[in-house]
Amino acid sequence: QQYAVDWSDKFPPPNGIAGLELLRSNNYITDYKLYVCPSQWQKMKQSKANEPLAEESCSYVYFGGLDVNSPPDTPLVMERPDNHFRYGNVLFVSGRVEGVSGAKWKKLSAEALAQAKQKSP
Repeated sequence: QQYAVDWSDKFPPPNGIAGLELLRSNNYITDYKLYVCPSQWQKMKQSKANEPLAEESCSYVYFGGLDVNSPPDTPLVMERPDNHFRYGNVLFVSGRVEGVSGAKWKKLSAEALAQAKQKSP
């Protein structure tokens, strides 16, 4: 939310790791541990200080191009579908975090996988 306050109500524009790297490199979220799901910590590559985020060291998918006026139930960040196959946590534009499962998780996972194949806006 602080990034959006500083950037005219917009979240970082690039999709995926590039959007999260903007948050890290601009000192909004600098603790690398926050980019890794606790259940995945042992499985993920550990980033070194001041090293750019990489797909293999981040447990989350970021949806770029949103702003604070986007529908509040729009996913902003979610766990990568390969972290947990039946459920995962999602951060919505409203700031709410929800654990989702079942059909909703499958739908969000499909959207995340499709987004990963697209170029950033």
